[in-house]
Formats: sequence, structure tokens, C-alpha cells
Amino acid sequence: MAMTGEEEILALLGKIVAQWNYAEHCSRQIVRKRLPADGHIDDEANISVSKKPAKWIEDQLRDEVLPRWQSAPGEAHLKALIEAFAAAREYRNYYVHGVWATAGTNPAQAVIIPSKPHDNKTQSPGFATAADIRPVATHLEELGAFACDVNNAFDNDGKRTTNPDGSLAVEPLPSLPSPLEPFPYAPLVTW
Repeated sequence: MAMTGEEEILALLGKIVAQWNYAEHCSRQIVRKRLPADGHIDDEANISVSKKPAKWIEDQLRDEVLPRWQSAPGEAHLKALIEAFAAAREYRNYYVHGVWATAGTNPAQAVIIPSKPHDNKTQSPGFATAADIRPVATHLEELGAFACDVNNAFDNDGKRTTNPDGSLAVEPLPSLPSPLEPFPYAPLVTW
């Protein structure tokens, strides 16, 4: 049985949520490497990091981790991850926090009423089709895989991680992703 347009939109929104969670988890693991914790999931420092929002993770990667990776083999990869993460976060917020309903028009559309202000102003409601949402879902899948590879390929100082036999943990290094275009915010509502 083929999916309806509305079902496809909802499935893509679910993919955005799941793939974003994976990208965020792998990025959190990079932040956790700098913690003075024993690595146990119940460790207080690990629990604290788990409670932090995505913007905090992005800031930690840029402000705390990146300076230690300067001139290390992982520097370019971490910079690319931070840039792609920041752009993707805006798209994720728009769709996940903004979609209120679907409408079975031809093509089906998601009705978006943005709940997150931009420049301290509410954005105008909008619409999106599956064709609009699909590239974001695909990008987030690629971002999660890249974040996982960066976490596994580099140590706390941005140097290459090796296996017990001395071979590189991740070989070859993942290609640097291109971030999504800057988010095209809807017109702001002026009252």
C-alpha cells in the first residue's frame, strides 16, 4: 500500500526527529570526552551533559573542544561538524516545533506555525511539502553518520584514534559535509 502525501510528510518529520537525536547524541559524546568522569552512564557529569539542549552542545563544541583541537588532524572535521550542526538545528526547530497539521491538498502540505521566535519576533505561518522536508531529513541522516565518525576518529585533543593493534579507528576519514543553506526564515509578524 502506497503512502499518502500526508503520511509521507509525517514519516519525514519522524525521520528528522530520529536522525537529529542521533547527530545530537554523537556530538554529545565528543563533548563528554573532556569530562573528568569515569565514563559510566550514571556518572553525575554524564547525566548533566545529557540534560543540556542542542545549542549548549554546539557552544561547547565551538568554545571548549575546538580550541584544544587547533592544528590537530581533527580540527577541520570538528569545524565542519559545528557549522553543519548549527544550520541543521535551525531547520530541525522549524519543522519539529512548527508543524501543527497536514492538509491533503495536491501535493499534501504541512501547516507550519513557528513556535520559536526569530530576532525576538514571531514568524508568519507557512506551508511545506514532502519535497521541501526530504532534503533536511536526508541531510540529518548524513550529519549523524559524520558526527559518529568524528567522535570515533579523533581523541580528546583532535588526534587520530587508534585500535589496540595500532591501526586507525576510522579509515578513511569521512568527507566534510556541506551545511544546509542558512535557514530561510518566514517573514516576521509585526503587530
